[in-house]
Amino acid sequence: YVRPSYSFDGYIGKQPKKTGGKAFPDQAGRYQLYVGTACPWCHRCELVRSVRGLDRYLAVTRVLDRPEEASRGGWVFTPTDPDPLKGARDLRELYDALVPGGYRGRCTAPLLADKAGQAIVS
Repeated sequence: YVRPSYSFDGYIGKQPKKTGGKAFPDQAGRYQLYVGTACPWCHRCELVRSVRGLDRYLAVTRVLDRPEEASRGGWVFTPTDPDPLKGARDLRELYDALVPGGYRGRCTAPLLADKAGQAIVS
């Protein structure tokens, strides 16, 4: 499996990234990480968050892979872990809310969102 590329290539910090992308401020509590329970890329993000001690700086919301309940894709929020940013039912609703004019691509996890700027970082 080769993960497709996406237009969200932002980064947190002041150092310019070689590939470009938008810089987002380095502020504790500003970002929300959305991870899927059945995704190896999401598992990697959670491991890095834990090992690097970022859990106090980076909030996390877990989504479940339930394509029969999702409007597109498969990731849905649960009553025990709702979307704190927009109150979305599933990841597609969140992508649409954070992208001006709505989002037309695949709605995948992991997703890093800027709570203050109401935007997708990566």
